[in-house]
Amino acid sequence: MSWLLFALAGSIAQLVDGALGMGFGLLSSTLLLTLGASAALASTAVHMAELCTTLASGASHWRVDNIDKKILLRLAIPGGIGAFFGALFLSWIDLSTGKVFISTILLFLGFLLLYRNLFSSLPGNIMDIKNPKFLSYLGFSGGFVDASGGGGWGPIVTPTLLSVTSVEPRKIIGTVSASEFIVALS
Repeated sequence: MSWLLFALAGSIAQLVDGALGMGFGLLSSTLLLTLGASAALASTAVHMAELCTTLASGASHWRVDNIDKKILLRLAIPGGIGAFFGALFLSWIDLSTGKVFISTILLFLGFLLLYRNLFSSLPGNIMDIKNPKFLSYLGFSGGFVDASGGGGWGPIVTPTLLSVTSVEPRKIIGTVSASEFIVALS
């Protein structure tokens, strides 16, 4: 019976992710924690599922040329490193603290998305992504939060790139989706 609840949580999360281009990890982690899963189990289950979904998504975006290869490398490598350290962090904290930590991150990301969509005015700060340090920092922090919080790569990286760059939205969404495979793998 519990596997049916996990499958339902994953289906709902993927439906939202497919419609918005982000949110699978955020929603499925929240639903799994609500169903009583431990923080480590929720993060592991989400990232195992994301191996398949992000590989398919990345291949689809690659096929229709929605990927900027320079940005992909600058996000994916630091994102993978950040995810590795985020997973280590999650394995070092005790399970009761882990649930509070992940719930706090998920709550913060939810409020951040609401704020950006409801109250934030659109770009006054468009920048050219020539600075690899910006992308490295964004990738590392997105990967760390994603692995330690069970989700967050899309909600952190996609809106940030959409709001501060002049890169086409289709390229940003495709690049972030493709680079998420490395984050999930790490």
